Amino acid sequence: EYAGRSIFDFVHPNDVAPAKRELAAIVHRANGGFTHELRWVRKDGIRRWVEVSGSNLLDDPAIGGVVLAYRDVTERKSTEEERQQDRQRTEALLQLLQSPNRSREEIVQFTVQQAVAMTGSDFGFFGFVDDAETVLSAHPSAAVLPQCGMGAQVPVDFRIAPSRRQLPDIIL
Repeated sequence: EYAGRSIFDFVHPNDVAPAKRELAAIVHRANGGFTHELRWVRKDGIRRWVEVSGSNLLDDPAIGGVVLAYRDVTERKSTEEERQQDRQRTEALLQLLQSPNRSREEIVQFTVQQAVAMTGSDFGFFGFVDDAETVLSAHPSAAVLPQCGMGAQVPVDFRIAPSRRQLPDIIL
């Protein structure tokens, strides 16, 4: 099943170029070693983070090649990502607490921008429903305004149909 296929067929496309550079560098270092993290794509399509360690044994007559070993580090990477997100949220909250005189709109825009940054999204919205549940006021991130030709028309109000009295499907 794997015979005749390149090892790079199983590497996530975004990680192929760095992995090739690392492998090329090790080939030129006699008795050198390396460790590199990349995303591995299993035959069922599931992506896993792996740590690849390699040794250049081209000069060893018994081996005559580069030896690679890998281990799954997906759980560790997931934990690191969760910790990073926790740090980002904590930093954002501290920034809000250190600026008590911000207006509602400044707080909303700050919150939207932080959410966009934390999720890696291109844009985002923050929405408020009025007490009567008849209007949804959407506060878009700054990136949305020029893309949608909205100018400075913030917030954007959407009427909620009286018969439904539910949040419309436009909330992202």
